[in-house]
Amino acid sequence: MNIQFLENGAFILTLDDERKVKGRFCMWQLRRFSEMIEIGNVIELLNNFSTGMTVNQYAQFILSAIQNYFRTDPDKNCEWKVDNVLDWIDDMGGLNGKDFLNLFMHGLGTHTAVKEIKAEEKKSNKEDGSAGENLNENVAKQE
Repeated sequence: MNIQFLENGAFILTLDDERKVKGRFCMWQLRRFSEMIEIGNVIELLNNFSTGMTVNQYAQFILSAIQNYFRTDPDKNCEWKVDNVLDWIDDMGGLNGKDFLNLFMHGLGTHTAVKEIKAEEKKSNKEDGSAGENLNENVAKQE
């Protein structure tokens, strides 16, 4: 499994069979996640993040980001379930795996991968003098 971190909380999981699973952490996703775990209070939600969640809640956090991708296209249904996400977490090395932790931190807005990509693009643009491709163009090419 490969994880590509994109701007604005977006990500692409490339599964071992080369299928791509897209998701985005955002306000809609956070509201959906809150509904899934039946928490309506922001303070309680933040406390849940800081004191720990159940295994199922970690999977629901990621699943809600994947569901966000599907909500923008009414012709597509999200085929993925919590059990799929749990399998992917295993593939990422479990709850303590670096890939999972990076994805979770990306969801909390504290992951630095996108900042590193932007810095590398700036550096590359300065070296070759080109305008370069932006991150959104790269995402469109992978679709």
